[in-house]
Amino acid sequence: MTALGWSNPSSMNTPARAWRLKDLIPSRPVRVTVLVALIAVVSAADLYLTVLYLQNGGMSEQNPIARWVMSLNCGWILTAWKVLLAGGCCAILWLARHRWSSEVGSIIGACVMLWLGVRWNQYVDLAEQVKPTLGHMAQYHPGTWVQFTDR
Repeated sequence: MTALGWSNPSSMNTPARAWRLKDLIPSRPVRVTVLVALIAVVSAADLYLTVLYLQNGGMSEQNPIARWVMSLNCGWILTAWKVLLAGGCCAILWLARHRWSSEVGSIIGACVMLWLGVRWNQYVDLAEQVKPTLGHMAQYHPGTWVQFTDR
């Protein structure tokens, strides 16, 4: 049909295009962009929860590099470090979004961040249960406990 509603004679003998599952799946750049956005959102939530817990009693941090950055007792340094690392990784994945390796990296990164989100959910539930004894938790985790103190 044309804009005026007339049939196009050249398309009358063309068979209808078969429906394929491939037509429903977005292209690689779109998939990578969605995965990178997921990584960025969960990274921002991770940073928010980390700062929240560091300012309100502390938490146990298993990553020695992150623990060192947190021990500097400065929220903007922690934020800059997190934005530099997570933002840099997201930027690299997005810039290479047309490559299969970027898609694989984005899938792995998204899976890791979803796992981290599940762990945060468990941590928040546990922290609510032990809230009255949170002040004593540093005694049980002397090498890994970090918190922001007032200066």
